[in-house]
Amino acid sequence: MDLLAGLGRFYKGNIHTHPTASDAVRDPQTVCAMHRDAGYDFLSLTDHFLPKFDFPITDTRTYRSNRFTPIPGAEVHAPRTELGEMWHILSVGLTHDFTPTPPDETAPALATHCAAAGAYYSSQGTDLHAIAVQGYGIVIECSPASAVMALGRGT
Repeated sequence: MDLLAGLGRFYKGNIHTHPTASDAVRDPQTVCAMHRDAGYDFLSLTDHFLPKFDFPITDTRTYRSNRFTPIPGAEVHAPRTELGEMWHILSVGLTHDFTPTPPDETAPALATHCAAAGAYYSSQGTDLHAIAVQGYGIVIECSPASAVMALGRGT
């Protein structure tokens, strides 16, 4: 029995993946191929956007096909929070010219910085329930456990 029958087309995707531009062992081409070959419709490569990795945002355009859409993104870090700890948000849909995080940028300022650049973002914790990816016709709904199901009409 198909519980989702009649609800529209569902897209399978991953919005949090680190390739080799920061701290992972697989290069972007391999990561995209693995996801595409596993039946994913989209993937966001989200390396750590930190000075020690030279603030990477991977150009994913060469991995795009009619059935697979990589979306640029990053795990951006605010140097401090009200508690004094480094904090990060997942930012999907960043442009390749997104400016590095200033040393004194707070977490709320970082979220504003990402939104102003046209990206959608999620904070750490269990408050993520949905993300719309601008220009891709995708809405990503997440449970508090961070399971991802993508809904939308596509483009």
